[in-house]
Amino acid sequence: MMDTTAPTLRPEQTDPPLTAQPVPLSNLSYGFAREGGALVKREGDRLVCLHRADAGLTTLLEVQRLYGTIAWQQVSDDVF
Repeated sequence: MMDTTAPTLRPEQTDPPLTAQPVPLSNLSYGFAREGGALVKREGDRLVCLHRADAGLTTLLEVQRLYGTIAWQQVSDDVF
């Protein structure tokens, strides 16, 4: 039978605590927005990712990696 218990980590094996640091909106380049089909804008106190319908999963994951909690809004090619 397999042991399914999680290994115990020593204090020196744990990751340092994460700190929330604001990411500037300029982190997404024009080329990334044009080719990836996603850009980020600020609406009041929240960030919104405007993305085309054909924006790939890799692009959307990169936006989420950079900005964390973000609202998503699909827009038409004409708007984008």
